[in-house]
Amino acid sequence: MSSFNYETRLTGTRNSPVMCIFGRPIKDFIPIHPPPGKYKPHDTWSSPAREREEALRNRHNMQCADRLTEHTKRLLPLSIGDNVRIQNQTSPHPLQWDKTGVVIEVRQYAQYTIRVDGSRRITLRNRKFLRKYFPVQPPARHRTIDCDLGSNRSP
Repeated sequence: MSSFNYETRLTGTRNSPVMCIFGRPIKDFIPIHPPPGKYKPHDTWSSPAREREEALRNRHNMQCADRLTEHTKRLLPLSIGDNVRIQNQTSPHPLQWDKTGVVIEVRQYAQYTIRVDGSRRITLRNRKFLRKYFPVQPPARHRTIDCDLGSNRSP
């Protein structure tokens, strides 16, 4: 029978078989040299653990980025005077694009002030709730008195 003790150090790593398996000494009646709570595992165990953790963190970040950008696209910014469809966010029919309006102000962080067609109510919406569209009939040009006077003058 072999007299191999579980605290026997291995020649290559200078660690015991128990430390190789568990990464720490097991609790027993034999005192360890550093005081409790001050144990630091050998570098042969801590550096591969750090490398493995770094590799898993990088892989997780890459998978999250791929998953979050899989079905997305960049929305082009709107300008003042653009005709837009507004997504209904409340009422009995949410998520329908049932209102239209005109952009009257562009704010920071993809926010737009919209004048709703019909009621002329002013509403604030983010870009993801607005879709630009081209109306079937372009809006009528506003005539001013200068236009009328300019067309009636004779040379």
